[in-house]
Amino acid sequence: DSIVDERALREIYLAAFESIVKKEQPTTIMCSYNRLNGTYLSDNKRLLTDILRDEWGFKGIVVSDWGAVNDRVEGVKAGLDLEMPGNGGQNDKNIIKAVKEGRLDEKDLDKVVLRMIKFAFECKEKEVPGHKADYESHHALSRKAAESGAVLLKNEGKLLPLKEDEKITVIGKLAEVMRYQGAGSSRINPTKLTPFLKALEQEGKDFEFAEGYTLKGDGYNAGLIKKAVKLARGKDKVVVFIGLTDSYESEGFDRTHLNLPDGQILLLNELKKVNENIIVVLHGGSPVRVSTWADCAKSILNVYLPGQAGGEATLNLLLGRVNPSGKLAETYPPRLESNVSSKYFPMGPRTVEYRESIYVGYRYFDKAEKDVAFPFGYGLSYTTFEYSDLKLSSDKIKEGETLKVSLKVKNTGDMAGAEVVQIYVSDVESTIFKPVKELKGFTKVFLNPGEEKEVTIELDSRAFSYYNVLIKDWHVESGEFEILAAASSRDIRLKAKVYVESLNPDAPIPDYKESAPYYYDIKDNEGEGTRDIPVEQFEAIYGSKMIPNTPPKKGEFDMNTTVYQTTVTSFGRFMYRLLAFGSKILAGNAENSQMVQESLKDLPLRSFAGFTGGILSQKSVEGIQDILNGKRGGVRKFFKGFKKKA
Repeated sequence: DSIVDERALREIYLAAFESIVKKEQPTTIMCSYNRLNGTYLSDNKRLLTDILRDEWGFKGIVVSDWGAVNDRVEGVKAGLDLEMPGNGGQNDKNIIKAVKEGRLDEKDLDKVVLRMIKFAFECKEKEVPGHKADYESHHALSRKAAESGAVLLKNEGKLLPLKEDEKITVIGKLAEVMRYQGAGSSRINPTKLTPFLKALEQEGKDFEFAEGYTLKGDGYNAGLIKKAVKLARGKDKVVVFIGLTDSYESEGFDRTHLNLPDGQILLLNELKKVNENIIVVLHGGSPVRVSTWADCAKSILNVYLPGQAGGEATLNLLLGRVNPSGKLAETYPPRLESNVSSKYFPMGPRTVEYRESIYVGYRYFDKAEKDVAFPFGYGLSYTTFEYSDLKLSSDKIKEGETLKVSLKVKNTGDMAGAEVVQIYVSDVESTIFKPVKELKGFTKVFLNPGEEKEVTIELDSRAFSYYNVLIKDWHVESGEFEILAAASSRDIRLKAKVYVESLNPDAPIPDYKESAPYYYDIKDNEGEGTRDIPVEQFEAIYGSKMIPNTPPKKGEFDMNTTVYQTTVTSFGRFMYRLLAFGSKILAGNAENSQMVQESLKDLPLRSFAGFTGGILSQKSVEGIQDILNGKRGGVRKFFKGFKKKA
């Protein structure tokens, strides 16, 4: 159960969905597994209908994540259209029964059915007979996306770009077996896959290669490190591929730290002893701790999970055929504990409290005045850019009017490249607590050496608004706002001020200065740690008391109890071991097995029917629940329901 205050929900977590729905009107939206403030998302009428459809104007269908349906009848009422993966028609019977008993209005069912019929016809109409996908152009597009999104984190002494005729020494298993996408159900089979070594071979490049580590466990292998060190000794430049592996980062389980595998860090430290010109290519889908290894490298190119053409893109970037222009979409903290949310995630077993509220990512680090490894919006280039002539369309606007922000950007280096200009907004003096500044617009501009262009970014009223929980709407507080043109959240190049006049100046403004003073001044002197956020202060902004975070006991198990929570009973332990053994056999490879094992722990009992395709009926699952709770007749109910289905 994610416990999120309304401001954080509106300003942080719903904002991206709202923008996409209003601007792009997607065909489908998926609801997640969890509860939000006490209500499962599959049953949540406020989100699926009141906000998504009525407030934002969504016209498509809502589909459940696989096995995420809590109560299909309540889901129909809430606006959930399609249940996946289904459960052999059991919930269809539940819906029919609910209509007959008057627990479900047939009009609510009609809405869902008609949306599904409309969706099916629209999909059919969009089919193009005889169409064949152009896989080569898709591969080229994948390469372009990887090139555009890569972030150059470090480049001491301009070690990059490499020269075309330079012999490349490559170290790292990830150069051979590229981690091009995430692990778990996101994994798909590409039509073509080009790791870095294959890209070198395709172009006939001369190179030497050593694995350096393995992709299992911590990756440490003394023999592989020894071979890599021998290869790196005396070479002009060494390109080392490192990153998060599937066992460190996957669907189905949370990371418990930000470290890279130990074997990779040990490799880098050994390489540094024999060669100072180390270039790191970093793979991974999320931030990592860099303090343990960044000093070993003069250059760091972060290619993330670069897709099927990632090897070609990486080669083009290293050789300077493409100038890196990506910017970090997240803050790289010094370590996990540097972030205040690490104290309260994952919590459990019943709830996770989002006590940090709106102070997520750079909003927290800026407000707390804490150092970071790499800031939000950061990214270097093989060239340099100069910002000048910041202009606002007006120095005073009324709420509802658009502010145009323009400035000139010039390429002052000797190589063509693109710059991402970021516009942050800072409320000079606010009554409600706010971050120091927030990103409200950005644009990417390509410039040849010496070329200068003017860019314009428009800011609407939302750029100056916060969500006011008292009026249940977005609210602008009259006053001065500073407009910051920046190359990153901590590289502000130009500033200007605008006065914004509110259309609702007399609106009541929440005041938590006495009940929740932390949120107004979150600075601390805890070193790398963070201050505690008292639960009473979070309750003040949330508007309700927190429930006890205690695990369920025998006799309290229900259909939403997870498999691992039942292991406090002997039958629960037996069931978990049995399921773990079976899932391990089905999963196959080691990485996928870990994902399945971890996911199994959080599987609610109600999911048994869906994930077995209806082989286990709802009555059978109720029988399992009764057995776990020590009720008589549970075994009989289990077999009766099972036989009925069979």
